Amino acid sequence: MEKHNTSKRETALNSLGGFILRKLHKHTLYHYTTLSTFDAFLKDDAHLYCTHYAALNDSSELRCGLDVVCKHLQKENGISFAVCSQLKECFEEGCSREMIHPTWIMSFSLEKDSLYQWGMYTDRKQGGYSIGFDSAKLMNFVEESNERNGRTGNPTFTMKLMPCFYVKRNRKQIKTFLRQVFDINDSSLARLKKSGFKSASAVVSVLARMVLVSCLIKHESFKFENEVRLVIDPTSFDWTNVSLVGGKPRWNTGLFPHGKEQLRSVFKEVWISPHGDKQLLKNVAEIMKQKHGLTFTIKASKSPYNGR
Repeated sequence: MEKHNTSKRETALNSLGGFILRKLHKHTLYHYTTLSTFDAFLKDDAHLYCTHYAALNDSSELRCGLDVVCKHLQKENGISFAVCSQLKECFEEGCSREMIHPTWIMSFSLEKDSLYQWGMYTDRKQGGYSIGFDSAKLMNFVEESNERNGRTGNPTFTMKLMPCFYVKRNRKQIKTFLRQVFDINDSSLARLKKSGFKSASAVVSVLARMVLVSCLIKHESFKFENEVRLVIDPTSFDWTNVSLVGGKPRWNTGLFPHGKEQLRSVFKEVWISPHGDKQLLKNVAEIMKQKHGLTFTIKASKSPYNGR
């Protein structure tokens, strides 16, 4: 019986791996942004930043994932409703700041010309860009960073490039994902089930994973974003790489500059927004492409949107 269960688990995990690979392999990852951020990305010393999970555009965004995780812990791991409520309180009221290492996020989309995202993430009057990044290069840089941290024996963080799961569309994948993260034989979960908040180490371990997972499970209404997130996994933490960028706390991922390669080297496409001064935006993209000797393709949005 144990062998059969193990086989089923391996099949499920392979299926999850296939889902992730299909989302990321040979795809372009788009980041909708403003003209000023586009300019910042082009600089020789441009960095890639992740935003603190508490400073996302919508503060209620993570609650959907949190609810899904709590239901899973109760049903699959036998954690009581009372303990789950306490964990949820820590998460929602900010107690988690004292108990876990923060999670940091940067968002991409698999949608190159999304009407909703033009309206949400570019300047309403000026317009902006949908910058297409080469996913293969990004994945390689993330893997190299994780390997380097492992070799030095000081993995201050681990980065993951992961597609988001949507509660209705990806039910099976979410179930497999949660069983992988919150294994039935996990010792922290066993202590939490037995002792609740009396076991501080168990609370820290489980709560950190709850935050991480909640960053990747989204409400179905966001499905049109088709989002992929670069997530800094809270393994250990210091404030060295944190700064205030655009009024929000951000983590410098250290991915760029990468050797002789700047952030702009992973640009694959640049889409011009359907609103704002489209000719100016196109001219700026063409000039910067020539200045830096880049090869990205410039395309115009076909979305019907004028920003008003």
